[in-house]
Amino acid sequence: MSTILLAKMAFKMAIASAISFEIAQALRWEYPFYAAIAAIIVMSSTHGSTLLLGIVRIIGTVIGAISGATFAVALGSNFWSLGISVFLTIFLTSYWKFNEAAKLAGYVSAIVILSHSQGDWLYAWGRFLETLLGIGMALLVNNFIFPASAGVELRRCLSQMLTDLEQFYELVVD
Repeated sequence: MSTILLAKMAFKMAIASAISFEIAQALRWEYPFYAAIAAIIVMSSTHGSTLLLGIVRIIGTVIGAISGATFAVALGSNFWSLGISVFLTIFLTSYWKFNEAAKLAGYVSAIVILSHSQGDWLYAWGRFLETLLGIGMALLVNNFIFPASAGVELRRCLSQMLTDLEQFYELVVD
């Protein structure tokens, strides 16, 4: 990736995360940094790929939040609850063919069990809303600041791959 493209991506991530954080703070959400994290994680070079990453993130967050809250209510916040919840969450998310969301679901399940000062379900709902805000902001920023189309991105990647193959060929021949 060129230096200019790297700078554009970093700029878009910075803008999306900062705006997400500010909105979450203005709404007086308890953990606004989760909105900023979601914006950074799902940001990609095109709107379509950001949307796809956002969908995966939402699936993982929903499964993990439900699992974490369920196990926290049923077993409390302890070693066993954490272990069982993370195992079942990752296993079932993968079993249901949401492989890309499985680790995230396990992570969210763990934070719901271990990191809450309010009711389990309320905490899980908060994580979902913050994630949704971050994803929404990433999509908006990606659409309006240095938007890239998949065709342009595909041509750039293809060009880079051909350049890399040419360099590899020269190394092999020499």
